Amino acid sequence: ADDLDWKLWNEVPRLRALQNEGITFTNYVVSDSLCCPSRTTIFRGQYVHNHQVLSNEATNSGGWPTFRDKGYPSDCLPTWLQSAGVTTALFGKYLNEYPTSPRSARYVPPGWNQWGVPVSRGDSYTGYNYILNDNGRLVKYGKKPSDFLNDVITTKATDFIRATPDPFFLMLSTYNPHNPSPVAVRNKGTHFATVAPRTPNYNHLGTNEPSWLRGIETLSPWRQSHLDKVWRQRAQSAESVADSVDAVMATLAATGHADDTLVVVTSDNGYHIGAHRMTKGKRTAFREDTVVPMVVLGPGVTPGTRINAMSASIDLGPTFTSLLGAQVPSWADGRSLSDII
Repeated sequence: ADDLDWKLWNEVPRLRALQNEGITFTNYVVSDSLCCPSRTTIFRGQYVHNHQVLSNEATNSGGWPTFRDKGYPSDCLPTWLQSAGVTTALFGKYLNEYPTSPRSARYVPPGWNQWGVPVSRGDSYTGYNYILNDNGRLVKYGKKPSDFLNDVITTKATDFIRATPDPFFLMLSTYNPHNPSPVAVRNKGTHFATVAPRTPNYNHLGTNEPSWLRGIETLSPWRQSHLDKVWRQRAQSAESVADSVDAVMATLAATGHADDTLVVVTSDNGYHIGAHRMTKGKRTAFREDTVVPMVVLGPGVTPGTRINAMSASIDLGPTFTSLLGAQVPSWADGRSLSDII
């Protein structure tokens, strides 16, 4: 998921219930609470200071152009897996500033057997009126309910599961609940009575705060009311993440893959609303932004297990690689969690 924090996770009953079905990593930390650096860490198994994709924009040493120029597309998780005979697919969000121009909109990076990634950037976040690079073919989607991006990529994911022989690796990368937090028609009207959690640090004036935080004033009643509206919108949007999980799990069961497929549900970074008097956003070192949901479902998993030991996004690439019989490069910073799972 994109910008899904623990508080919001627990607001969605179907997501919260997953913790009773699988292993919850309660102290899973992202390397950077920002989209492109965090996703690069997943693909490379490296801390940000090692892979050096530092932001979402090429002008600030980040984004897809930096990832590309460093040669990472040919040496990252999908290529490691593909070299071991694994069929790979990515449907949904990839890396910020992909593609770099209309001429490169049909480009599919190495390592991916199936590819369904929006190339219209900003429009993709709204859920409608976007263009999808569908295995090198550009497909335009409009504003009908059936065009809703999260549903389109989820259908592609379930079709992939039905059609692909073992072994396979599928990355279903939703844009939800990232701002502007698009909501499927069926999920509108949910969470209408909820408000942003009034945790102990909500709108709280701390002690010995860093200089950048010290100058932030307490939130006015009007601003708190606005943040509650943002929270409700994000909660409705996060229901689509639960829709995707439900669809994937049902397809695995229907195809006989429920007993041989591991499912990891997680987020690229967290999000804060009202914590420490901050309005909304990410990019801080506070737990709301950096410690994010991760629940593992599948064969051999003991339901309801909680693992409090620290794990991190650097560990995902090595974990998937080792589980699927591929070789983890010696320079990777992460460690496989396969012994724990």
